Amino acid sequence: MSSAPTTYLPVTLRAPAQWVQRFFWPLLIGVTLATLLLVLGYALYALVAARKRLPFPPTQALCPDSWKRLGDGKCRCQGENMGIDLSPLSTIDPNSATLRGLDSRRAWAGNHRVKWDGVSNHHSHASSSTVF
Repeated sequence: MSSAPTTYLPVTLRAPAQWVQRFFWPLLIGVTLATLLLVLGYALYALVAARKRLPFPPTQALCPDSWKRLGDGKCRCQGENMGIDLSPLSTIDPNSATLRGLDSRRAWAGNHRVKWDGVSNHHSHASSSTVF
């Protein structure tokens, strides 16, 4: 009695190179791409969320544009960016009570039509009637 040898292994396990070629690499590439998309999506979300929290512009100039800061902390107009109702030698004290804080500085710059970086262009206080 001669009998044929019996095979107990499934067909897919007899050829592991075919299994790797057919399933493993596409699965690995798919998981890698999905992970990459999730990480990039989270990074983009974090950047957008951080940008909404920051004021723009992030800094305020100590004096209006083209004005000179004097030794006593006051600012003097140099003939440029005079606006209205100001002489070429006008001086202001940015630390005075009338100019303390962003809102009062922005109101002063808007009333005199003076450009002041970080003050007159502050986005959360922008007014449609004042155009610089």
